[in-house]
Formats: sequence, C-alpha cells, structure tokens
Amino acid sequence: GSINMKQATLNVDIDQARYKNVVLSEVKSQIPNLSAKNLTLNIHGVVSGEGSEMMEYIAASPAGVQNPNLVKKLFVNGPLTVDLGLSIPLSGDVETKVDAKLDLPGNTVKWGDIPPFENLKGKVRITETNPEFEDITANFLGGAFNVSSANSTSENRNFKVSGDISAQFIKSYVGKNLHSKVNPALLNAMSGSANY
Repeated sequence: GSINMKQATLNVDIDQARYKNVVLSEVKSQIPNLSAKNLTLNIHGVVSGEGSEMMEYIAASPAGVQNPNLVKKLFVNGPLTVDLGLSIPLSGDVETKVDAKLDLPGNTVKWGDIPPFENLKGKVRITETNPEFEDITANFLGGAFNVSSANSTSENRNFKVSGDISAQFIKSYVGKNLHSKVNPALLNAMSGSANY
C-alpha cells in the first residue's frame, strides 16, 4: 500500500489485507481536508470471504458492539463479496454513512429460530437508511422466495415479496420445532402449497 499527503489531503491506499480468510482489496482511504474543522474519513474497498468469518469481523466492529442481537442471531454461510463505502465523521455529531453492496451467490442465511433462507442469490445494497434488493431469490419455507425493491420515497421503502410455502415443510417444521397444541390430524390433512 501507500500513504500520500498532498496539501491538506491525506490518502492511504492498501492493495490487499487479510483478516483470517476474509480479504480486503483495493482499499482507498482519504481525509479530504486535514485542516477542516469537522474531519471526515472516507473509505472504499472490496471485502470477500466466507460469510461466517465476516460475521466474526462485524462482531468486533462498532456495528457489532452497538447491535449485539445482530451478531447473536444472524448466521451467514457461504462466500460473500461486499463493495463497501464508508464516510466516517472524526468529529462532530454527524452519523456515519454506509454504502455496502452485497453479492449473494447462493448463501444460507438464518435469523434466530426462523427457518433459513437457503441458496440465497442476488444483490443487496445497504445504506444508513434502508436496504435495496435486486433479484433476490431463495428457498424458504419449503418453496421459492423472491424479494425486490419497489417504487419508494426517501422516507418509505417498499418491497415486493412473493413465493410459496409447502405443506410438507409446515408439517415437518411444526413437528420438530414447535411445542404447540396443533392437532396432529390437522397437520396430516395438509398437502400441496400456498402462494404469498
């Protein structure tokens, strides 16, 4: 990498770095004006590696410390690539700005006790406001799952969610995971699938 200072601009470029098997590449960091009253650190780079190891990295980050449920409940398996941009204020009370673009090639994602999304594919953009989804598909609840961003305003994000749920999955999941008083005859009578 290199460190370069030109007038009041500080640039730190890193060709490649590694945390366990998570690779950071093409990292470009800049403080545009060191003499400014409110300094800002801008970082852009590409992060790639195994989802579970990225979650370890997130757990140690300020985002993980501030959101312990995120780290405790979210499980991600499979390879991930994240094009990450951050604008971090080094003084003042301005919030950090995030622009992360995730490429999901067929991952498994699980939140707490909710059944997993398997073979999760597509692109997700995460900012400090709301996520945006592009052609997200997965296997969920024994059937197909699709989500995409719909017409939205800056205050409200809209999403189109569709899919189907398999009766066989419901019978299996309720039988194994829920301590309920669902009548077994009701479960046995279920068949087919339902769209949502």
